[in-house]
Amino acid sequence: QENPGLPSGVHRLPPLPDGSSFRAFCDMNTAGGGWTLAMKLDGRSERFEYYSLFWTTPQLEDADDIDLEHDEAKYPAFNLLPFEQLLIVMEPLQGATRHLVIDASAPSLL
Repeated sequence: QENPGLPSGVHRLPPLPDGSSFRAFCDMNTAGGGWTLAMKLDGRSERFEYYSLFWTTPQLEDADDIDLEHDEAKYPAFNLLPFEQLLIVMEPLQGATRHLVIDASAPSLL
């Protein structure tokens, strides 16, 4: 939101209220841009199944692997960033990538 002219890619996010910051992949194109990658999931995997502790604990997974490759990951953005909308991007094995914007707000996804 602060720099809408930046290209999509890995950027250091502005400091949080506690003064910390972190690197995150920012999508500056899809649905108007300004999206921060919080998780990457593979529906064929059981790692992030419904009862996984990843949903209810701050535990990160492959957080240094900041890209759009098809590896599963959970990033600091999941635990730290407040939001007013969620962007869900789905890549089927065959066919066009689709996305869904959901109006919802919370202090974080955690």
